[in-house]
Amino acid sequence: MAHAAADPTEDAGPGSGPAFRFEVDLTDQELATAWVREHYARQGMLRFVAGPSFVALGVYWLSTHADSAARVLGGIGLAYGVFLLARPFLAASRVVAERRRRGGTNAIVIELDERSIVLTRAGKSLRFPWKDVTAAGKRPDYLWYEVRGAQRAPIPRRLIADPAALEAFLRAHTRWVDR
Repeated sequence: MAHAAADPTEDAGPGSGPAFRFEVDLTDQELATAWVREHYARQGMLRFVAGPSFVALGVYWLSTHADSAARVLGGIGLAYGVFLLARPFLAASRVVAERRRRGGTNAIVIELDERSIVLTRAGKSLRFPWKDVTAAGKRPDYLWYEVRGAQRAPIPRRLIADPAALEAFLRAHTRWVDR
């Protein structure tokens, strides 16, 4: 989920528990959906436009040019466009298959407090101070945060008792992205 270097700062002290705590184990569908959505969200319109543009250009060159060089370029453009369209779905299925191969779970505990986000998986913890959390936002079925140098990490809405309170907390600690 997060691959950036974490700051091993000390805990805030006794009695200063997390403001929010989530035990997240995404279903295969949630993991694949979040992967595809974030693939397109991170690079903006270019990822939406590139695949269909290459497909259209390839089909156009294949159907309107008689010379072999243009037809080869049309075929390459068509193949590359199809690849660009399929890539996020292939990557999502690879991520789900890898998780199944490792034992079927990516259970992780996410704790948010006034100083940082703490991720705990299989007894190992990483602490990311808020200065390393570059953004946060929401999607229809999850809220997300992004750690510098890592991917966006989703928190499914089904786990959030008070989404408005979590949104306000994230807005207070990092840059909020409305999309």
